[in-house]
Amino acid sequence: MAWLNILAIYNKHHPENEASIKTIQNEFWAKYGRTFFTRYDFEKVETEKANKIVDQLRAYVTKSGVVNSAFPADESLKVTDCGDFSYTDLDGSVSDHQGLYVKLSNGARFVLRLSGTGSSGATIRLYIEKYCDDKSQYQQTAEEYLKPIINSVIKFLNFKQVLGTEEPTVRT
Repeated sequence: MAWLNILAIYNKHHPENEASIKTIQNEFWAKYGRTFFTRYDFEKVETEKANKIVDQLRAYVTKSGVVNSAFPADESLKVTDCGDFSYTDLDGSVSDHQGLYVKLSNGARFVLRLSGTGSSGATIRLYIEKYCDDKSQYQQTAEEYLKPIINSVIKFLNFKQVLGTEEPTVRT
């Protein structure tokens, strides 16, 4: 219903244009730019292996001198910020250890989260995003645009060595 309402209002104010989600999306990107985003889930990972991936990244983001240093998997990039994400809710409660993050000098960032550490294994969730204001890039898929960053991050996190694969179970 929300999209029908948005399309109706758009059509009322822009009768000369096709009222479609694609049209609205393209106009939005032209005005504000586009943020490309993907999530890779590695499901049913042995808990010990999942913890190893997370522990390696935790050791990296808590190490002194990482900020402003070269990113190990792509030395043309610098780490601009990194840490263990937490947030404060509206009620004042704080949720710590919500994911490890690294921000890079090209505007990309990635977040690694671990969940479901039960008897059937763990799920590693890897979120990668990057803002783009180059209109010639907007029609690419997130996978195409983010591929160089994805490859660097997967390499950096040692997925192949620790998990035996670089291919996620689920891509969104």
